[in-house]
Amino acid sequence: MSHLRYSGLPFEDQRAAFLAIVAADPLLGETLARVRALALPDWLVVSGALYNSVWNHLTCKPPGYGIKDVD
Repeated sequence: MSHLRYSGLPFEDQRAAFLAIVAADPLLGETLARVRALALPDWLVVSGALYNSVWNHLTCKPPGYGIKDVD
């Protein structure tokens, strides 16, 4: 089960994998760049887009698959 390939790794390795997946996703990259450019005092990108991006990576789906919006 390749979607479980990170499950037994130490926390720091899982964190590094998560950050690499997020950084490689064009939708999230564009979203984070735009939000940073707005220079808002307090902002978050929350679970839906992050979850789907990771799940897409783990299941070999294309980036952005199933993501209707980013909150």
